[in-house]
Amino acid sequence: MVQSRASGGGRGAGGGVCGWLAALLALWSMVSLVVIVVWATWTPRAGTRRCEGQRHNLMENMEGARVVWERERETAERQRQISTDIQTRLQREIHNITHTITHINQMLTYHLHTQAVLRENLTALQNEVQQYKHAVDKLTTEHTHCTALIEELQVNLTHEQHQLDSCSSLCDAARSRYAAAESQRKACEIHTKYLHTQLQKCELRP
Repeated sequence: MVQSRASGGGRGAGGGVCGWLAALLALWSMVSLVVIVVWATWTPRAGTRRCEGQRHNLMENMEGARVVWERERETAERQRQISTDIQTRLQREIHNITHTITHINQMLTYHLHTQAVLRENLTALQNEVQQYKHAVDKLTTEHTHCTALIEELQVNLTHEQHQLDSCSSLCDAARSRYAAAESQRKACEIHTKYLHTQLQKCELRP
């Protein structure tokens, strides 16, 4: 849009110069036509001095018109050159601006893509954090259950230890009673053998 405006401005300046040149050429043609008409309709009754004066005035007017035309042509040429320089500078600036806009658009596209990737990563991380929270809650529940179970097993183990100690005491007492009974049995066997021997001796007497 900026380039089309600049081009339009350059064409407008060129059109103005052409208009000035066309106007000057038309003025020059009219002056020449007036000179020809005056020269053709000039009557011999007019004095030579008057004719020379008019011719001199016409020549001065034509010279003045030529000088003005040259000045205006030079001015128009300078304006055309200035317009061309301005148009070239504007085109260069437009090119630079277009290049800058293209670079900015590329950077914007890159940053938008990066932002989209970061959003996806953030969403994935949030999902992982949520999963970790669920896992932590589950582990906490299991830990609580295991702690209660350990405490219960500890109580049962203490009770069983007491039972084991009691059974050990009973076994020790039973072993002591068994040893005492065994001693009594052996003593009884010895006494029985002694009595049996005495009995045999008594039977052998006449």
